[in-house]
Amino acid sequence: ITKRVPSNINPGGDREVGYCDSKGNRSIFVYVRRVQLNTINVFSTYNNTGYQNFTNRSTNLLRGDSVDLTIDIGNGVNNSLTRAWIDFNADGDFNDPNEMVLFDSITGASPTTFTFGPVRNRFRIPPGAKVGPTRMRVSTNSKADAFPWKPAPYPCDEEVEIGEVEDYTVQIIEDGEPVSDFVFSTVCSGDSTSFIDRSYTFNTTFYQVNSWSWDFGDGNTSTLQNPTH
Repeated sequence: ITKRVPSNINPGGDREVGYCDSKGNRSIFVYVRRVQLNTINVFSTYNNTGYQNFTNRSTNLLRGDSVDLTIDIGNGVNNSLTRAWIDFNADGDFNDPNEMVLFDSITGASPTTFTFGPVRNRFRIPPGAKVGPTRMRVSTNSKADAFPWKPAPYPCDEEVEIGEVEDYTVQIIEDGEPVSDFVFSTVCSGDSTSFIDRSYTFNTTFYQVNSWSWDFGDGNTSTLQNPTH
């Protein structure tokens, strides 16, 4: 099944769910050296592919809270431009208002004024952010040694010139807000599909999932926790 993102023009969906690919080149000169956000604290050296997938690293961010994002940039002798985005509405892109959570630069780096930065920003998690896991992307590139400066990276640049891209997972949380999740299995084509509920809340002491509403997309529904269809 291919899920697609709906729009006003095409309510059925005109774009596949999934994040755009982006990577850098010549990352040895400018790369993401360290990322700190809440409990995320990842130190890394450059990657020859220009991309590092750290989506196995995650942290919880509470709706409405303000948090600090701090990023060190290597190799310490080149000026750089750095941006970061969080997909707060979990729609598979970084294009919505307020999803860019950091835009900063390092100027004056050289072999004699060695610096990793850092660059940092404090931002607020939107109260209406979608609860559940979503993506954070960090991208950095060379700013050039002197004016005119090069443009800053964008989240879907196919190739970031002299730079690197990293992806992380953040979990938007709200105590009383349930997160829908499930797995399914089909033994053979034409057989019924079994769905296993894995929905959860972030405070099971006071909030538990106790009702279900399944819509299978063919006119059939169910209120069982683990239905078969």
